[in-house]
Amino acid sequence: MQPSVHDIQPIFNGVQESLLATPSLLSVFVPLSRDENPQSSNSAPASELDISRISSYIQHIFPNPSVSGMGKWCYDCNTPMKDPTTMEIHGRTVAALSEPQTDDNRALLRFIVVVQILHQLGHAICHHFNDLTTVIKLLPTFPVYVSNNFTKPYSHMEHGFWIEEALFGGIVGVMFDEHLDWLPPAFLSSDFTHISFLFLWCRDGRTYKLAVQDVKERLESFRFIPFDVSKLEVVPIQHINSRTCAMLLGDHFFMSNPGPGADKTAKDELFERSYVSPLPITRHFGVRDCK
Repeated sequence: MQPSVHDIQPIFNGVQESLLATPSLLSVFVPLSRDENPQSSNSAPASELDISRISSYIQHIFPNPSVSGMGKWCYDCNTPMKDPTTMEIHGRTVAALSEPQTDDNRALLRFIVVVQILHQLGHAICHHFNDLTTVIKLLPTFPVYVSNNFTKPYSHMEHGFWIEEALFGGIVGVMFDEHLDWLPPAFLSSDFTHISFLFLWCRDGRTYKLAVQDVKERLESFRFIPFDVSKLEVVPIQHINSRTCAMLLGDHFFMSNPGPGADKTAKDELFERSYVSPLPITRHFGVRDCK
């Protein structure tokens, strides 16, 4: 069965309704709408006008869901958010939602989509309120920082990951059953119906295994609050950048059709080389560019 927007529309609706019902969540997006360093101590508190602007955006301009083709397999460092009015969830992720699996796995899979929506929403809000005027580049520091080298001399977290940390306490990633050997993940061979666990990559440099019940509780009411890491198991993870939920977005891949008789192993290896490479330069909010 072909993946459909209808499979993810309820998740998009749940995220949108939860944000609109909780003004304190909207304040997280305010620094991004101002083109400010979200961690700056000099940032002014969110005003009622700020909250109203974000609320209006989420109510009236919230990006529409879309589904990428199943054939998107190779990491695309040029256009991870081609159209800020839509969010493209990968076709393989959406298709897996309808496949036979345990209730726990389905909950983890749905939560991945939630994380992807919130991550891209950070980029979309930056794009909407700042009109792509800011030039930034990624720095190789934890967790993921960007340095503004055009309009303002500051460094701050990559906007989507900032939203993840503000709402969940860290950056959310995924481990599939077949990747427990800690080798670099190969997206094409990942079985989305066999997720081993989700993890939280935190500012202390550690990665914590998320309890399925904690994830389910957040999904039931689309409740976005930081996980209590004091109750979570520390699990060392390699290739963390390649395992973040955001890196599985359809916007981050491009179509590749090797043609009949193509060597699948060679294709997977090409994917891994591109996927595990350092994160590319970000030239505009929501638009990554390798140049």
